[in-house]
Amino acid sequence: MSKTLLKRRSVLGLGAAAAAAVVAPTLWLPKLGRAAPTPGFGAAKHFIMVYLNGGARSTCLFNADVAQQWNPIEISGLQPGAAGTQWGVGGVFDGTDHDGGILGESIPSLPSISNELCVLGTVDHTPGEDRGDGNHATAQIRMATGAPDGTRGLLSIVYRDHPVYQGGSPPVPPVIVGSCARLFGSGAGEFGAYRPVIVNAWYDFLGNTQSQGVAKPPYVAAFEQQMDTRLSVSRAARHRGMVDGLRDAKLQAEQFRPIFTDPVLDVLGMPDQDKHGMTNAELLAAFGDSDFGKDAALALRFLSFGTPAVVLGNDGWDFHSDELTEFPAHGQQLGRVLAGLVYALKRLEHPDGGSYWDHTLVGISSEFSRDNTEVSGFNSGNGSDHNGNAPCRFQALPFFGGTVGQGGKLVGRTDPTSMDALEGEPVFSSISVLATCLDAIGIDPDPHFPSPPLSEIY
Repeated sequence: MSKTLLKRRSVLGLGAAAAAAVVAPTLWLPKLGRAAPTPGFGAAKHFIMVYLNGGARSTCLFNADVAQQWNPIEISGLQPGAAGTQWGVGGVFDGTDHDGGILGESIPSLPSISNELCVLGTVDHTPGEDRGDGNHATAQIRMATGAPDGTRGLLSIVYRDHPVYQGGSPPVPPVIVGSCARLFGSGAGEFGAYRPVIVNAWYDFLGNTQSQGVAKPPYVAAFEQQMDTRLSVSRAARHRGMVDGLRDAKLQAEQFRPIFTDPVLDVLGMPDQDKHGMTNAELLAAFGDSDFGKDAALALRFLSFGTPAVVLGNDGWDFHSDELTEFPAHGQQLGRVLAGLVYALKRLEHPDGGSYWDHTLVGISSEFSRDNTEVSGFNSGNGSDHNGNAPCRFQALPFFGGTVGQGGKLVGRTDPTSMDALEGEPVFSSISVLATCLDAIGIDPDPHFPSPPLSEIY
């Protein structure tokens, strides 16, 4: 694989250089009043959030033109992207096209279509504060709810407020594929009744058939509901949320049985099942043979039943050690899945006309990036950490889809040595990322998030 290796910048004088060069990013201010609609308000019918659990080292992926300390050649480096690409394309991504197998054509590699992605290089949980949030517990909640102690997950908001759920016969609820992303389905108080469906992975539907959908007699359903309610009220308060979530999942499984038992959701076991112009076998050919790829295919199948929102979780990005050996495989797998999403969304036919690409916004997030590395680019365990310093707090997060008008752009640049936001560059609140997802599918984010949705990607 031919790549342009990242230049080894001298970082021996990092402290002195940082002290000598005062880097002052644009001030971030919370929203004081109702924001004007963005150009993308209501432009999408669906959004997909790909959540990389554990704290993905996003500089190595989407802001790769930085110092060796933050993007070591040994695990990534830098490679050329497609014409018009401003963001640093991680060398970890496979630069050659993928074999499409039964599709009869190759799947363009992520570097060859990098100008389809718009990257925000300075997404921060705590803009304006001295330090970022480098704690897994609070940062994961922030990325799913918008606050370190938030109780309203992004998808619970969608389930309650999206117009498609205001009628009498709603489509499938919002869906989380991958339990590592379950916080996006948090729901407390009035939102407790709007928790989305959470599935573990593609294998939950292996062997799925309509014959499994046997309706229970009304008296049995009523008896079960009474037992579940009694179980909930008899638990300690700290456990009730979990019990209520299980109860809600059972009720949803009953209500949406015709969908959940549809064999098209068995993406591996039912290869000939076709929906919207692609068979399951063709979908898997687009994504490759990884579990992550199969989960991505399942996520697209849920979109085909009309849900406006899916979160696709991918676990295992917390590399305090062994990053030297494990990060490249994760990065290559992510690149294949993203390339597959671009390909499949453009090929799947949308019921409202055009392709799913035309009607879908895709974003990628994690709880934070990584820091606390030696000059070599690794800590003493050949990994990296997360202490809230600039390399950790500023995530580089891409958006793509037919509604994104700034493909190839990098908005929010960082100093390649210190990783601070450059003077005059915007800093984006992670709350705005969540607000953007609501805004894109026509939900007013103002009642839910104190930061405005982003217009820069349009």
